[in-house]
Amino acid sequence: MQQAELKKLEDAANAARARGETGLSFRELHRGIALLEGRAWTTQVAFTTSLVLVPEAVVCDPSQPLAVRVRQYFPAPLDGNPKLSVHASLVRGGQAQNGNAKESAALSLGAFPGAVGDMAKEPFRFTLQLGPLEDSAYQLVVELRDGERLVHLLAAPLITVRGFDAKRAGIESRLAMVAGFEQAKASIRYPFDFARVVNGGTVAPGSYDFTGGLARSEELLKTIEAGQDPLPDERGLLWRHYVFTDAGEIMPYGLVVPKSYDGAKALPLIIALHGSSSTETRMMQMGNGALPRVAEERGFLVATPLGYRRDAGYGQTRGPLGKLDPESERASRLSEQDVFNVLKLVRANYRADPARIYLMGTSAGGRGTWSLGSSHAEIWAALAPSDSVIEVVSALPLENLKQHNVPAYIVHGDSDRSIPVEDARVMVAELKKLGVPHEYHEIPGGTHGSVLGPAIPHIVEFFSQHKRADK
Repeated sequence: MQQAELKKLEDAANAARARGETGLSFRELHRGIALLEGRAWTTQVAFTTSLVLVPEAVVCDPSQPLAVRVRQYFPAPLDGNPKLSVHASLVRGGQAQNGNAKESAALSLGAFPGAVGDMAKEPFRFTLQLGPLEDSAYQLVVELRDGERLVHLLAAPLITVRGFDAKRAGIESRLAMVAGFEQAKASIRYPFDFARVVNGGTVAPGSYDFTGGLARSEELLKTIEAGQDPLPDERGLLWRHYVFTDAGEIMPYGLVVPKSYDGAKALPLIIALHGSSSTETRMMQMGNGALPRVAEERGFLVATPLGYRRDAGYGQTRGPLGKLDPESERASRLSEQDVFNVLKLVRANYRADPARIYLMGTSAGGRGTWSLGSSHAEIWAALAPSDSVIEVVSALPLENLKQHNVPAYIVHGDSDRSIPVEDARVMVAELKKLGVPHEYHEIPGGTHGSVLGPAIPHIVEFFSQHKRADK
């Protein structure tokens, strides 16, 4: 009976998503979660599940008033005539503790009465005066109360940058006086463009350091104002940006250029893809920075694209719930394009050996490695997916790996609860059937995300043993 009800809710969620009704899709998915957890889907649960806190700007100037809304993703009114009010506070750099904002509140921002029990029809709007805050990352915490009773706790990130708009205008004025240096200009503009995207509600700010980013922008700007391009001579672990015209945004990517690089000889290049909910920084951090460290030791270039979004689709057209909706499919297409844009940029700016270009990734990035590795097999000298799954193996052109003689190094933990080890075994069986050369390393006790870091030196060694004969 439960399975039939779950299937019904899944079908309803898919239908709502296909119609573009994301709120209703969200509701049906949460009803399914409640069913799996044995919780009743009451009016109260539906109401609190539907609520969302929406600041007018996440990256904001604290000297200016900040408009905020509490609204609902989907209609789910409370019964009766509740006397709702909002109590707002600011928590520096963290979350509210144990469902109570008071324990870690840095600043109380006041109480605002008059909220209603149907905020789908009538979102509750209020204005905050943030005052003389120092530039930092905060959590805006809102307690929704019915009288003295706590109904629900909501939180949203806030990042304060005093004089942010004035700083942007000043930098743009100075940039207008400097010709050329387009790559440096992309990095200079990135904090402002990222703030624009965050404030538009498209992405969350994550752990991005706006204060550090603005300091870097100022440093780069002074250098190009002096007529010098600071980027070509930089070595080590670097963070770069470019204008992604089709996406209408500036995209970040990570880059390792070994200190020994002088352009005299071509170096091997690794493109490394992060997993879902991560960014371009994640692959550089795994295994306590194993990838940059080994790349420096072995003389490899490394690039880590964002893949357009944190939940990068890397070109896939199907997800766990079937065919992607148009917006998700567009994001996945741009994700793939971002990867190849970064590859093109690195090859244009550094001497990368075309016979030694490698692709690796973990989790969703491992799935991207299988997908982009097989669909563009003519590029890669070898692949290394870890902790990865492909929902429909037959949808991949794995025969291209055989045709272009692209070997694979596969790593998976046998205690992975996110992506069962059986999925890796299915892929290995398919490679054996097709005659694709491969090494499979199943790590006893390995969990999701724990196996790649220790495997990185072995992966780089595997890469160093393979190069394309046709380049």
